[in-house]
Amino acid sequence: MNVPTYTFNPAQLATWDQATTLAAQIAAWQTQTGSWFGGGILPVTTDPNTSGIYVPTWDGGPAGFPEPSDPSTGSYWLHYRLANGMSGINVGLILDKIKRFGGNTMYVFSQLNADFQT
Repeated sequence: MNVPTYTFNPAQLATWDQATTLAAQIAAWQTQTGSWFGGGILPVTTDPNTSGIYVPTWDGGPAGFPEPSDPSTGSYWLHYRLANGMSGINVGLILDKIKRFGGNTMYVFSQLNADFQT
C-alpha cells in the first residue's frame, strides 16, 4: 500500500461535497438559532475573489511547498468567505473540530460563532 507523505496537515483538506454540505448545515443552524457567522457564508460563484467557497492563493515559500491537496480523494484546501468580509475559514479544520467533539455540530458552530464575533 502506498501511503502518501504530507508536507501539510491533512486535516486542512475537504472535498467540495463536504464543503457544500457543511455550508448547508451551518445555514440550517443559523436559521434555527438566529446566530449568523459573520452574516453567513456567501454564495458560491465562479470568481475565487468573491465566492463563498474557494481555494486561497497559495505561496509555497522559498522551499516551493506544493499547495495542500490530495487529488486521490478529491480533497483540497477549501475555505469559506463570510458576508461581513471575513475570509480564510478552513473547511477541513471545521470538519476536524466536529469530529473531535463527537459530531456535536451545535457546540462547534456555537464556538465558531463566538470566535467570529471577536
